[in-house]
Amino acid sequence: MMIPMFFTCARIFIAPFLFQAISHHAWNQALLLFFVGSITDYLDGFFARYLQQESSFGAALDPIADKIFLITALYALSLQVSYIPYEVVVAMIAKELVLIFGALVVLYSIPGFTIKPLWHAKVITACQCAAFFIMIFAQMQLVSIWQSVLVLS
Repeated sequence: MMIPMFFTCARIFIAPFLFQAISHHAWNQALLLFFVGSITDYLDGFFARYLQQESSFGAALDPIADKIFLITALYALSLQVSYIPYEVVVAMIAKELVLIFGALVVLYSIPGFTIKPLWHAKVITACQCAAFFIMIFAQMQLVSIWQSVLVLS
């Protein structure tokens, strides 16, 4: 297995353990798992470019791994904290599913089409990760809940 693909698959593998940690209020474990999962998002792209192991499969799987990881974190957190409205969770999951299925339709209907990450998608993912870190920190009582809400709004 190529190194970048290892990091992408690791992010998918970590997701259920992150869900379990958040569900059981194991905030230190959740923070560690979320940190490791977030770092793998950076490392897979870095090693793909550095080792020249970029592939169309990896380019397609990476955003799916991101979505699985972040949706898992969002859903788990929404079950544990009261300041994430159910409607926000449903809207974010629906948006991500539309993006995934839309990309797959385009990918398989246009011969030679390749998926390339856009810089603003990376910024959005980084902002989502930062918001989740703050929410986990809030549960650990390292920051106030109001600081978390302000970041999300």
